[in-house]
Amino acid sequence: MTHDARSVANAMIQKGIDAGDPLTPLQVIKLTYLCQAWMLGMFGEPMFDQKVEAWQYGPVIADVYHGIKHNRGRPVRKPMRARPAVFDEFEQHIIDQVYGEYGKRDGIYLSQLTHMPGSPWYETKQENPLGINQEISEEKMKRYYAEKLEQSEERDSG
Repeated sequence: MTHDARSVANAMIQKGIDAGDPLTPLQVIKLTYLCQAWMLGMFGEPMFDQKVEAWQYGPVIADVYHGIKHNRGRPVRKPMRARPAVFDEFEQHIIDQVYGEYGKRDGIYLSQLTHMPGSPWYETKQENPLGINQEISEEKMKRYYAEKLEQSEERDSG
């Protein structure tokens, strides 16, 4: 079942609040993107309905951006208005893993991570450098993050 991306973002926002370290809007946007990307890479299914777009400064979900942009660089201290979500065990696993792995990373690190050569954002921008806010295909995210998962499993087993 797919959700509203703002519900996924709210799960990240709440994790930051609960940890006593509220996230910035940039962190929320990148972590929400990573939830979608890793869900596609690990389970082949999207976590949320909205498209991810290749904006100038990285992958963005417009609804999430517009829901928190008023915070500017200040920490997000309350969830956005969104449909309530009940995440299944696989979705919750992704949310927990993404926050655990990347939640303490600053927005600059997360931007660099999502801009790496070969990344879905990078590929989309390379295909049409003059394109504005182009959709990053689910297939690109699925392929890239499935490869990342495979590389990680090979490292862990070898």
